[in-house]
Amino acid sequence: MRPRPVRLAPGETWPELRSHAEVWLPLAAEALDRNGLRLDADAFLGPGGSYPAVISGDLVVKFYGFAGEWLATWTNERVAHERLGLDGRILAPRLLGVGELFPGEDQPLPYLILTRIPGQSWCDAPLSFAERLTVAAELGRLLRLVHALPCGGMPNIDAWLVGSVGEGARHGAFPSDLTESVDAWLEPVPVAPPAFVHSDLFVRHPFVLDGHLSGVIDWGDAMAADPHVEIAKIHLDVFEGEKRLLQAFLDAYDWPVDAEFPRRCLAMALRRHAQILGQHGGGDVFYRVPELIAGKRIANLDELADELFGI
Repeated sequence: MRPRPVRLAPGETWPELRSHAEVWLPLAAEALDRNGLRLDADAFLGPGGSYPAVISGDLVVKFYGFAGEWLATWTNERVAHERLGLDGRILAPRLLGVGELFPGEDQPLPYLILTRIPGQSWCDAPLSFAERLTVAAELGRLLRLVHALPCGGMPNIDAWLVGSVGEGARHGAFPSDLTESVDAWLEPVPVAPPAFVHSDLFVRHPFVLDGHLSGVIDWGDAMAADPHVEIAKIHLDVFEGEKRLLQAFLDAYDWPVDAEFPRRCLAMALRRHAQILGQHGGGDVFYRVPELIAGKRIANLDELADELFGI
């Protein structure tokens, strides 16, 4: 019996529907069947995420719909995986299938079938500091390969932007006394030529196995942008502001660090933060900043950039 189109029940929210394994497991079985594959008996609905993903053995079936720019995200993640497949050295899921379960419906439930990255998310892996240094360096080497991929035709940092970057800074934990000067401060900050970037490397996206990086997941926010857009989430979220980890990452990447590096990082963090609000309706790049600057007097954005990203 073929599954029926998915609808939100009266009063039901998308997070509630997204969390119902009994909804998504049969849909994953249908998607796999259409691609000559089979759902494992012990398949399960993955935790969290903007969109539901069913884990079936070595496969992942990821669905898109209902929330945010779901159609653009599906299209973008498909293109991103096609580009990632150009370099076999890049540790990322491989694209095995693409389709829509209910074409012509208002929610056609497009999906991707991907290979599963082994191991655990960075945030779940019990890593020693030495192991974290190792993984940070491996992440740097991986992103150097990623940034060399072609980026033509991908969204840019202004896609989905609603309002100004300064207006975006007023949402979340960014220091409120500095928001008024954001837009004027951004104008002279140098912007590097665009590259293929992940742009959303927070604690759940790098995977670790046996003390080493096993891959990076969730490429739906990949774009063509100044590579400095990667640094804020990597450093402030994954590395928790630990500059020894940031240094290991930068050294392994062979990242060019000049006097403008802190300002470039903060500028791209601000632009990405504002973009996330338009794309996903929420998300805070700066949620950890209050604890990182606690007890310190930060008079302006240059001082904040140096405090957060100065090496």
